[in-house]
Amino acid sequence: MKKKFMGVLAVAGLVLTGCGSSEQSGPSAEEIAAQNMTKSCHEKVADKLKSPGTAQFGDVKIAEFDGSPYTHLISGWVDAQNSFGALVRADYECKSYAKEDGEASSYVRDFTQRK
Repeated sequence: MKKKFMGVLAVAGLVLTGCGSSEQSGPSAEEIAAQNMTKSCHEKVADKLKSPGTAQFGDVKIAEFDGSPYTHLISGWVDAQNSFGALVRADYECKSYAKEDGEASSYVRDFTQRK
């Protein structure tokens, strides 16, 4: 009985050791590229605003373009203050490309103020 109990403890110890402290690898190259492309897009959209420091982005959608994880269409809305300090909302769409050096390049395809 004692041998059986010790065997169960040994197996339980191996199982717990295997489950406990495994390090997770960081984000994949595609995830990092998507983050950089989104940041680049938001910077380009902010350049179109009167008060870029007040920009709040929402409903961000990211879609691969042409089936490539390194080319994305990014869309959503942005709230920011206008020249009078009033909060206004605009819809945007960017096309972003990941470059080989890890950076991203974007251009704004559509930027429409809501009325």
